[in-house]
Amino acid sequence: MATLRCQAPFARHRILLVTVMLLLYAWLLLAKSPTDRSDWWLENVPLLAFLLAMALTYRKFAFRTSSYVLMAIFCLLHAVGAHYGYQNTPFDTWLRAHMGVQRSMYDRVVHTAFGLFLVAPLLEIASRAAKLRGVWRYIYALAVLMAASALYEIAEMAVALIANPQLAGQYLGLQGDVLDTQKDMLSALCGAAVAALFLALRQWLGRRHNRREHDIVGGNAANER
Repeated sequence: MATLRCQAPFARHRILLVTVMLLLYAWLLLAKSPTDRSDWWLENVPLLAFLLAMALTYRKFAFRTSSYVLMAIFCLLHAVGAHYGYQNTPFDTWLRAHMGVQRSMYDRVVHTAFGLFLVAPLLEIASRAAKLRGVWRYIYALAVLMAASALYEIAEMAVALIANPQLAGQYLGLQGDVLDTQKDMLSALCGAAVAALFLALRQWLGRRHNRREHDIVGGNAANER
């Protein structure tokens, strides 16, 4: 795999180093006295595996700093949810008090964040590893993200049933909604679509601006001649 140009070693990558340290500090704070320790472990095993994968692949495939920051924000949101068992978070408490919402909605926020914050890293993989260009980069990113979302739901079910069948309902966070899994995946898709549209629009505006500047420079050069 190609490495990012001018990528600094981790020890000298200040922004990334600070991001990792802040995430680690927050994770340690949230590891204290979670709502349910067994559920906390079930929620954090995938997170720890993901962070380990990022560390092991850093030298061979280093993402842009902005992508690492986005992934760290998602990991933080997940860590907060794991601390509260994805129920009775401060966000849910506020919704119940001010909006009359009874169902915990924080898990929907995190699933939306999964799509919103991970599209950018997937676009990097599409460009640099898969060598895709144009609209195919976005199709690849959305397809991989939805596949990952579906696989996570399947793995989540399997882990819950194998590790602790009595805890499965709490871990899966169904809360009596038989369509909860499909709604979680839809949340991820909506977040990914918003991020993809934003990044595509930003790229299009950037190219338009560059063409305009090129035309202006070319016109001035022609006038000088």
